[in-house]
Amino acid sequence: MYGTYYSMEVRGITGTKLADLADELVSMGIINYALSNPYLCENGAAFFESADEVSWHDHTEQMVEVSKHFPDMTFCLHGEGERNGDIWNEYFRNGECE
Repeated sequence: MYGTYYSMEVRGITGTKLADLADELVSMGIINYALSNPYLCENGAAFFESADEVSWHDHTEQMVEVSKHFPDMTFCLHGEGERNGDIWNEYFRNGECE
């Protein structure tokens, strides 16, 4: 099983939307598995991170779905895999992934 440490920045979010987003991520099983500890930053973004490395193979599909529910937010998912140099970012907005 290949583990990855995940973190995610969410841009275009307010304090009231953070609760809605956290509820959505809990219902999808993402919070308390791949991500946790959400907090608002001073720049108006929210930040999530994982406590441990996990295998989240369907992260792209799940984040596309999340971004459809919150189309005005931009999600930057960052991953650092257990192999040296396996570092990447994926961006999601309104059901699109880059």
